[in-house]
Amino acid sequence: MLDKLLNILFPPRCELCDTLGTYICTKCYKELKKYELENNEKEEKFFLYKYEEQIRKLLIKYKFNGKGYLCNLFSNCILNDKSACKFINSYDLIIPVPLHRKRKNERGYNQSELIARKVVKELQENISAKEFQKDNIPNINENNFTYQNSQKYIKLNTKLLVKIKNTKPQSTLKLPDRIKSVKGAYKVKNPEVIKGKKVLIFDDIYTMGNTYNECKKVLIEAGAEEVGIFTIARDFME
Repeated sequence: MLDKLLNILFPPRCELCDTLGTYICTKCYKELKKYELENNEKEEKFFLYKYEEQIRKLLIKYKFNGKGYLCNLFSNCILNDKSACKFINSYDLIIPVPLHRKRKNERGYNQSELIARKVVKELQENISAKEFQKDNIPNINENNFTYQNSQKYIKLNTKLLVKIKNTKPQSTLKLPDRIKSVKGAYKVKNPEVIKGKKVLIFDDIYTMGNTYNECKKVLIEAGAEEVGIFTIARDFME
């Protein structure tokens, strides 16, 4: 309700060309599509764009220059991609890669969490709207009235995985030091929540996969059945 009210008072504008009406207009969205990557649906990894040119500039602004509002652009890009939505919805839980609390306090936000929150909210609302239009059979359980949903909800969890080591950004380290820096950096709280679940890690950029591999390791050890990764961009280092 608050989001709808804010959109009325302050209508969204395209983050690239300032056109009124949406966070990314049709023209600019088509421009970004040239950076799109092909993904194999059978793999556990999904990368939306190549990390170059316009995508790289936008992510740097978003991540390091305090442009937190750019989460609107990236979430809209994901929601406009049917393959991306299908991939995300195939998991039970989505977990944004956590920041150490010191780093989060410095930046003011977790860039992956902001996007994941918006994406999950829209996907859940979309499922609810479709299900409400069907011939659902109501369940009455202890005076609580709900609908049986034929399609599952993906859930967001930002408390399950925590970063316990304040590491240097991967981009500032030499390749041999990147694996060492993330070793033992993450911990799972309340592992019973993920036992037997398909868990999707959400991050902004995938380069060597060191962060993903370490997060996946601790999640599998905690009982997750399967762990995948979704990122906005894939950096192909030469």
